Amino acid sequence: MNTVAARPRSTAGALRAQGGGAGFTLIEMMVAAAIVMLLVGVTASGAAAARGGQKRFKASADIAKLDAVIQQHFTWCQSLRLSGTGSRADLVARRISGDMPDNWSDVAYMAGRPAEFTSGPQQAYVGVWKSLRAANSSSPSADVADAECLYMMVTRGGLADCLACSELEGIGTGDTDGDGAKEFLDPWGNPIRYVLWPQAFELPPGTSFFPGGARTRPLIFSHGPDGLGTTKVNAGGNLPSVAGGLGGHDGSGTDRRVDNVTNFDAEAQR
Repeated sequence: MNTVAARPRSTAGALRAQGGGAGFTLIEMMVAAAIVMLLVGVTASGAAAARGGQKRFKASADIAKLDAVIQQHFTWCQSLRLSGTGSRADLVARRISGDMPDNWSDVAYMAGRPAEFTSGPQQAYVGVWKSLRAANSSSPSADVADAECLYMMVTRGGLADCLACSELEGIGTGDTDGDGAKEFLDPWGNPIRYVLWPQAFELPPGTSFFPGGARTRPLIFSHGPDGLGTTKVNAGGNLPSVAGGLGGHDGSGTDRRVDNVTNFDAEAQR
């Protein structure tokens, strides 16, 4: 008579039999622990991604608020009837460069020519610059001058009657370089940057969103989570001459702009 040989019990089965069938093997417990750890990691990474998304959204919202203030004055300057030597485009560019500076060298230039630069914003900036210099002869520094000028314009220059704009209260502020001049801060704690004439910048990297030599509206941007991005090169300022190229950027080094947040993002993605 044929008989079917009994199948040997698995180690797991044998252990269960010895324990009344209610236990788990060491391997099974290790697998379960690994699954739990994986789920915890996924949950943590998901939460971190959510927080990162929230910060990026806030950066976009804060930049949009600042852009609204800056753009209103930029448009208003373009409607002015100005007199002087040169083309209307150059006269307007000169007025805008004085009313909306992105570097301290232009403010210093205006301070030396009080009879020439007489608008309310221009005089306010000169007053701020003199106060900073009186407190510290080496202040303000050039490290984040554009960000400091942006803060000064919005809070001290009276642009768009925005000396006390309630909608700007949620934007962080600080003095990251310790020179006495404050900056608006992005959600990652870095200065929100500002370029008045952003021709030749690439948004996104690898494109020519701003044609070289073109005069376009101001660029406001955050360096994003890694705190790295475009390096502005404009130490010489836009004054005294606006007939040539304005603004500029440093294209050398490793490009880290891919995670930057700007007021041009919606247009650059079209």
